[in-house]
Amino acid sequence: MSSSITIMEEDGEFSYNIIFYCSSVDEFTLGCTDSSALNYNTNANIDDGSCEYPYPCTFNELLLTLEDDADDGWEGSELIINGTSYTLEDGDEDIFCIELEDCWAFYTIEGEYMDEASWTISDENDDIIIQGGLPYNDNDVDEDGECDDLKIEEFSLENHSLVKVIDILGREHNEHIKGKVLFYIYDNGRVIKKINVQ
Repeated sequence: MSSSITIMEEDGEFSYNIIFYCSSVDEFTLGCTDSSALNYNTNANIDDGSCEYPYPCTFNELLLTLEDDADDGWEGSELIINGTSYTLEDGDEDIFCIELEDCWAFYTIEGEYMDEASWTISDENDDIIIQGGLPYNDNDVDEDGECDDLKIEEFSLENHSLVKVIDILGREHNEHIKGKVLFYIYDNGRVIKKINVQ
């Protein structure tokens, strides 16, 4: 079925053709309709957004996901991680694999509409290691692509006791899981950020 319409505006006359495509099925079956997904359903005729995909990165890599709320890319903004630039050229999402490191140095090349941008670094279990928006600067104040103040200062545990260990969301942890960034809080007020790569 098709139809045409003409719209009169101050700038002139505009004509549009509208085409409607219809199909008939006996019943609707919701599910994943992408054959490349892990849970592809051959019987599904309506995609319900449930598709699950294999983890795209290797054993010693983490998944970097860039997102944009306005679906038009990062518009000139870049996130620099350990000297490598990542950006979202267009659309609402893109993914990259980044090497697991003892320390990540972050800084931002600023573009337009940075408040629309966000990113996460996650592992194969979908656990978020670290996340942020733009601009973002951490561990690379001089923006040379290298971590600043990498070394954890040694101090006597006899004089200072560990109060608690928390993650970036403030949840307490009793053990340090591989790949997770945790903050060690001591009774003298010192906070040390550690990531377990063992």
